[in-house]
Amino acid sequence: MLLRKSFVEICPMKPQQLPFSKNYDPNATCDYHGGAKGHSIKRCIPIKYKVQSLIDSGWLTFKEDKPSIEDNPFVGA
Repeated sequence: MLLRKSFVEICPMKPQQLPFSKNYDPNATCDYHGGAKGHSIKRCIPIKYKVQSLIDSGWLTFKEDKPSIEDNPFVGA
């Protein structure tokens, strides 16, 4: 969604070289870094900082979905 709305762009990353960090995962790829190997997007620190800056600037918000009898009344049978 962030890519489609042009909030972020893919940031290609040079392949990591030896010695790898202790967190390096050869089986993980990061979509934010253009599929670079070594970490997943869930463990990607730069994307976390980018998302936080979008939140801080007001470009990105999250709504908490709570059950609401007014918004979504239960219709019994």
